[in-house]
Amino acid sequence: MAYSPIYPIEGVALDSTGNMVVGSLGEVVSSGLYFRQFWWGATGAPTETNAISSNVNVPCRVISGNNAYGTAVPICGTGDNPCPALAQVSFNLDAVLPVTSSITTVWKLRISWGTGTCGAAVTAGQYSETMVFPNLVGGLPSGNLFPITTVRIPTGYKIWAEGWSVTNLATMDFFWACHGHPA
Repeated sequence: MAYSPIYPIEGVALDSTGNMVVGSLGEVVSSGLYFRQFWWGATGAPTETNAISSNVNVPCRVISGNNAYGTAVPICGTGDNPCPALAQVSFNLDAVLPVTSSITTVWKLRISWGTGTCGAAVTAGQYSETMVFPNLVGGLPSGNLFPITTVRIPTGYKIWAEGWSVTNLATMDFFWACHGHPA
């Protein structure tokens, strides 16, 4: 009977040949969660070429549709480098921090990535979603980070954000974080 022993690091399972079992802690470690983290906002006028800025005064903004996703907005362009550390060629988005919202109800945020259009990326399944509850108190956000999980995205890909709320043309401003991966 084959079994998966536990590696000396608790939670890392190996199969009978000594390879890591998919879904074990080792996969999390190899996903790059321990590389440098970077936080991004928007340029004054984000485009699919240049969209990010480390300026904390200008967050990214999504505008919802009527109980549907609103228009996709670029949050990282082909000319941007969201992981500026030396030799980091790909990255994972891992969190969003809402800073303002015109509504106090829940949002669904979709992040998509690719080399073509946002619609093509969504059709190809190159997206991830998270639920965001701004939890505004007196107009100020709670400061809660909301996780989002993506595959490793090559530097030079476009990234778009779309927001969904029950209120047409509602707005939510946010910053996003990523971890870079070396070559």
